Amino acid sequence: MRVVGLAYLPIKEHSYRKYRVLDKYLRACERFSNKYQNFAYIDTHGGSGKVLDVRTDELADGSTLIAARITPSFPCYVVEIDRVKYELLTMSTRELPNVKAFFGDCNRKIHDILATIPKGQMFVFCFVDPDGLVYHGKDASYDELTWSTVEAIATFPRTELLLNLPLEAIMECAGYIRKLPDNAASQKMRERMSTFFGTEKWQDLKPGGYDGFMRLYASERLERHYQFIGGILVRNIMRGPQYYLLYASKSRTGGEIMRDIMKKEYLDALEHLPLDRSQYRTDREWLDKEYPLEQPFVFQD
Repeated sequence: MRVVGLAYLPIKEHSYRKYRVLDKYLRACERFSNKYQNFAYIDTHGGSGKVLDVRTDELADGSTLIAARITPSFPCYVVEIDRVKYELLTMSTRELPNVKAFFGDCNRKIHDILATIPKGQMFVFCFVDPDGLVYHGKDASYDELTWSTVEAIATFPRTELLLNLPLEAIMECAGYIRKLPDNAASQKMRERMSTFFGTEKWQDLKPGGYDGFMRLYASERLERHYQFIGGILVRNIMRGPQYYLLYASKSRTGGEIMRDIMKKEYLDALEHLPLDRSQYRTDREWLDKEYPLEQPFVFQD
C-alpha cells in the first residue's frame, strides 16, 4: 500500500525496538487483566495510529493500535497534539471501540484522563513517547513532555511507565547551549530542558554524556516515585545513541518481566553474548548479579 502524501508518522528500525518491548509487556499485562478485569492503557503521544515504515513505504501498527488490539476489552486513552495526525489516528482506530482519543497537549489532557479512572481500582500502564523536546504548531510551540506530567502519572495509584527519553534532542540542545550560552535561543532551550527534567541539574552534565542524562532522569527523578526502574539504550542505524526506553513500576513482578524483555532486546541488538554473561550458569543468575532489581537496571553497550 502506497501512502505518499499522507502525514502518517514515519518510523525507522530503531522505533521497532520500543514497539516490540511494548507489545511483549502488554501481552504479559493481558494475562493479569483477563483475571482481574482492571487494566487501562494511556498513550500520551499517539501519533497517526498507523505508522509509515520508511524502508518499505508500507503501513504498520503504531503503539495505540498495538495496545488496543492486545487488550480489546479495556480502555485505551490516547492523546495527539498534531491536527492531521489526530485525524489519521481517529481514522485508524474507528473500528476499535475501546480507544478514546483526545486532541491537544498531553501535558494538559493527562489530568482529564486520570480524572476518569477510579483511583486505586485500575492498573494503569502509560506509554510516554515524545518525538523530542518541543512540538512546533502553526501558532505556537509546546513542550512535548514536562516533568509535571510524568509526576502526575507517577503519583496516581497503581501506574507504570514506559518512557522514551529523547536522547538525540537532549544532547543537541545541551550542545547548542554549551556552544552559544548567550544566544537568545539558548535561554529558551534552557527553559525547555529544565521543564523536561524538572530540575536544573542537567546543566552540570556534559552534552555528549548520554549516560549521565539517563541517570539523572532515572535515579534523580523517577526513583522519587517508583521502586523498580530499568531501561535499554537504543541506537540508530549508524550506531549513534538515539533514545533510552525507560521503565518504572512499583511492582517487583513487573520489574522482573520487563527486565527479561529488555534483556532479550539488548542481546538481539548486540548480536553476541556480553563477556560477563559467561561467568554465570543461567540468565537469571547473570541478571540478578549484574542487573539487580534493587537498583536501576539499564542495558547498554
